Amino acid sequence: ERYRRTTVWAGKAPRTREDWDRAWCWIAPVFGDVAPRTVSLEHVAGLRAAVAAKVSPREAHRVVKIWRALWRVIA
Repeated sequence: ERYRRTTVWAGKAPRTREDWDRAWCWIAPVFGDVAPRTVSLEHVAGLRAAVAAKVSPREAHRVVKIWRALWRVIA
């Protein structure tokens, strides 16, 4: 929510915001309440595998891409 109140978020294209919203549905239940520094490669790989199995490899790639971008903002 804090990020969505920034000027950076306001400058993102509508389709990019849609990608973030879609990815957040996967990210929030897994990483939404943990400190980003506690997330390991194995955690992200597990999330990616779960999304690939339930949706598609393409969607899994998008979720990881958004996670990386979000992690950069948080860091």
